Amino acid sequence: MESERPFLVGLVCWALIIAGMRGVYSTMKVLGTDAFRQSLSVLPYPVTVAQTILFVALVAMVVSGICMYERQGWARWIYLVALPPFFLQRFLIITTLQTLPDDQAEPQDPLAAIQAHLQTPPNQTKEELILAALVVLYLISLWILFTLTSRRFFHPPMYVDE
Repeated sequence: MESERPFLVGLVCWALIIAGMRGVYSTMKVLGTDAFRQSLSVLPYPVTVAQTILFVALVAMVVSGICMYERQGWARWIYLVALPPFFLQRFLIITTLQTLPDDQAEPQDPLAAIQAHLQTPPNQTKEELILAALVVLYLISLWILFTLTSRRFFHPPMYVDE
């Protein structure tokens, strides 16, 4: 029976804890600012819902990182489920804000913004590249957390024969 934590699992756990805490701190710093509220107002749902999605994703990162470090296998599923809505929300914000003219204060339909974004020539912005890197890191971390070695760590055999 393998009782030692795989190195990559420990690395993912610490990365989740540190990134989640940094995200909570950064979000709390800008929470009441007009720029933050305006960036969330382009979404098709209320700002409070957008803030809830953001905080749930960040808290899920911290909680799942701590629980996975303590060998709780269910925390992998929390991480798997909680982050995609955050990535989708971030994608909607980036695409909608890029398609808004500078003088337009009112957001447009998000589907029209995505269509307009897809029809424009590809000029990668810093935010798009960061989001793409985060999605790739998310997929790599999922692969690490669901490999055979990691599954054995989270669910050790119950009997000596296994």
